[in-house]
Amino acid sequence: MINQNSEQITSTMGNGISFSRPSNAYKKSGKVVRADSPRYETGYIGNGLLIEESTYNHVIPFSVITWDRNTTNTTLTMESMSFNNASVFKFQTNTSGTSINSFLRLNMTPTVGQPYAFTSYVKKLNHRYIGFRCFGSGATGNSQSVLDLDTGSTYNNNAEQIITATPLNDGWWKVVVTNNNVQTSSPYSGFCLPSDTTGGEVIAGADGRGVYISNTLHVENKKFATSYCPSGTSRTQELITFNPNGIINIPEGTIEATTYIDVQNAHKSGTNWNMIFSTATIINSPYAEQNHISIRKSSANQQWSLYIGDAIGSGSNQLVIPYGVITTSGWYTFVATWKTGVGASIYLNGSLIRGAVATDPLPVALNPIAHIGSWVGGGLQLNSVLDEFRISKVARTASEIADNYNNKKPLTQDANTTLLLDNNRGTLPYANGNLGL
Repeated sequence: MINQNSEQITSTMGNGISFSRPSNAYKKSGKVVRADSPRYETGYIGNGLLIEESTYNHVIPFSVITWDRNTTNTTLTMESMSFNNASVFKFQTNTSGTSINSFLRLNMTPTVGQPYAFTSYVKKLNHRYIGFRCFGSGATGNSQSVLDLDTGSTYNNNAEQIITATPLNDGWWKVVVTNNNVQTSSPYSGFCLPSDTTGGEVIAGADGRGVYISNTLHVENKKFATSYCPSGTSRTQELITFNPNGIINIPEGTIEATTYIDVQNAHKSGTNWNMIFSTATIINSPYAEQNHISIRKSSANQQWSLYIGDAIGSGSNQLVIPYGVITTSGWYTFVATWKTGVGASIYLNGSLIRGAVATDPLPVALNPIAHIGSWVGGGLQLNSVLDEFRISKVARTASEIADNYNNKKPLTQDANTTLLLDNNRGTLPYANGNLGL
């Protein structure tokens, strides 16, 4: 899956805008992006910027991958294929008339009660079905989920273990298997060749049935999968920060952001909070989020909301305005406007969701650091691709917001723009006096 061609992009995003990720990272193409360089992926309009939390790949070196049970009827070889210039495993049966009952197992032991996510890339050789276990389910961990490599249909999911598959080029599939609550410490994570959708072991045939499996196996201690990092290594969190003074106009303003929402993975129910934008001063006792503006997904469900509050930042002095529960994956454009004495309004995909109310609590000052794609101080990353992002010193009108979305217009710099994240040319922050104050 992974090739070693690398990208080096300047980490200076301009005029006080800072990007950091101390480790290397990988793009979806398998290309290495060097430390402290942004990862640009295909966006909604042109390029988007991938912003992810930290992770660790628990897969150990492939030299200690082992067979579980019968090994005499199945072969495992390494072959060179044009799949991102990487070698792949060829997992294949080679005898007829015998129940294979074989399993390619990753030698790693999970922690009972913890969630795990297992990512791999597979392609059909002759056999239609492939089975996966992310430590299985139940007391024995033997349960497996099944992928149909012809149709992409998945089978045998249950409350603990769920498989999702995304088609790639040339017959390859990206497969993510999540287990939200591992029930056994038995190291049953890997692949098998089932005979049907129920997961029963295959009866070998003369066709030498089998599948190709990418060597970019990835196991994370999470309820969802993030992008690849090599076996036994970590990827650090990605942070984009700036000083909002001179960029966010307290009396009135607008934040616009377009991002990809993945409801089957990072943005499903029960995962972390996910931040598109945040700025606040955090008080721990009693807890308050003073002078707060953030656009985020709840950790409890799939509801996205604008959080906005004044100098008190708690109780009735902080407002949560829901954009709604998003249950379909795709690109979504979030807009928030505010104006002193008028209140806050929000828009989703060009449509007004909630109009301003004069009593809305609004910020009266600013923390010296604001975050794009994460929470105050880091963490709770967006875990997705952020395309366009703009901050303005005026409350944009409903007609302008609708026109931009309905006609898929790229966000541009105008006299009211104080920051524009343009992923096709880099970040262009129009600050330092542009507020005209």
